Amino acid sequence: MLEQELAKFKRVLSFSMPFQASMRVTTLVRERCKVMESAKAPLRIVFSNEEEATSEPVEVIFKTGDDLRQDALTLQLFHIMDEVMMVMKMMMVVVARLRRSAFVLFTHDARHDCY
Repeated sequence: MLEQELAKFKRVLSFSMPFQASMRVTTLVRERCKVMESAKAPLRIVFSNEEEATSEPVEVIFKTGDDLRQDALTLQLFHIMDEVMMVMKMMMVVVARLRRSAFVLFTHDARHDCY
C-alpha cells in the first residue's frame, strides 16, 4: 500500500526541509522509503538531495501519534552529555535490553572516534 501511495508523487519542485532551511530536496527515492517496525509505524522517507552530485540522499522519519517533545529533549541531553564527556575524556555506552532498564558503562581516557 505504501508503494502505491508513493507512486502518486511525481517530481516536485525543490523545497526546504523544515528543520534546516538550507537543506533542499527534490524527489522521493521510493525504493528506500518504508514503514518501520514500531508501535506507531513511523515512515522512513528518503529524498534526493538538490545537490545530487555532491550530497547523499536526505533521510527522515515521519512519526505521528506521539508527543515528540520528550524525544527532542532526550536528544539534546545526549548531545550535551557527549560534549561534556569529550572534555572529560570519557565515553558512555548504553546497553538497553529491557523496557525500563539498561546498563550504562562509563570509560575514562576514552577516544571518541571508537564508536
